[in-house]
Amino acid sequence: MSSGPSDVRIELRPRVTCPHCWTGFAPDEYPRPFLFSIRPSANHPNYARSARVSRLLCLYDNAGESFEPGKDDVSAPVTRHLAQAQVLMFCFDPTQDPRLRKECQARTNDPQVVTALETRRQEAVFHEMVDRVRRHAGLHQNQKYSRPLIIILTKFDVWWPLIGQKELPSPWTEVTKSSYSALDMPVIESVSQKVRSMLWDFSPEMVSAAEGFSDHVYFIPVSATGCSPEIDPATGKLLGVRPRDIDPIWAEVPLLLTLAKWGGGMIPFRSVRSSRNGAANPDKNSTSNQTTTSRPSASTG
Repeated sequence: MSSGPSDVRIELRPRVTCPHCWTGFAPDEYPRPFLFSIRPSANHPNYARSARVSRLLCLYDNAGESFEPGKDDVSAPVTRHLAQAQVLMFCFDPTQDPRLRKECQARTNDPQVVTALETRRQEAVFHEMVDRVRRHAGLHQNQKYSRPLIIILTKFDVWWPLIGQKELPSPWTEVTKSSYSALDMPVIESVSQKVRSMLWDFSPEMVSAAEGFSDHVYFIPVSATGCSPEIDPATGKLLGVRPRDIDPIWAEVPLLLTLAKWGGGMIPFRSVRSSRNGAANPDKNSTSNQTTTSRPSASTG
């Protein structure tokens, strides 16, 4: 059984220091990113273009507590890398939003929503993130962020009744006259639009804040486990999730979307002409019949 949320400790201070960067008499502390070298394997259709397609993927993971006042300073700039990011991903937990949690309680008896939990307004964290990006990127208050923003709505296995769709379609589509597949952008953007509509009904300020910050916003539902934790019938307390029951739902899609749209050809896709709010509109210039990729196609290290 995996440990529950109460067993997780979040360390805000970065563990790595930069010995060559000093502020006064002490070295600056910078968070350590996750680095992945991604390059086409031998059977990838773009293997001949490996030098142009290969990427070094740099991922930073910031806890919501990193955006509290005083958590980012000159000696520990734990969030200033956001201004340099090519893509921003913000995790929004519907079960922690008081309005969405109340609606879920009326439609499901999942232990993740029926048990007591301290809810919070996550849009406050998002606004703080936006303020820091604007400040460190030199953007004025009315200037749009030119890079994409992906709002990841977690725990889809709990709140799926809110969109009336328990099973999400495959994000892949077969390519005509080819043994490869491509990321199906019409499917992804259709799901994005459906999730956006749901979120607008219960948390319109979150949708407005996201779309007021960037013109390229996606709303992607995910579930890391695909199942709910079990309850001990003797004590009524949450035990955790059985590893055998884990079946993630669309957990890979945010990163696949990032690599497909902005990864330089690592994961080609069937394209659509997208509107501001993530709706899927057919693109007459779609390359769905010419675009190919293996599944999976990249070796990651």
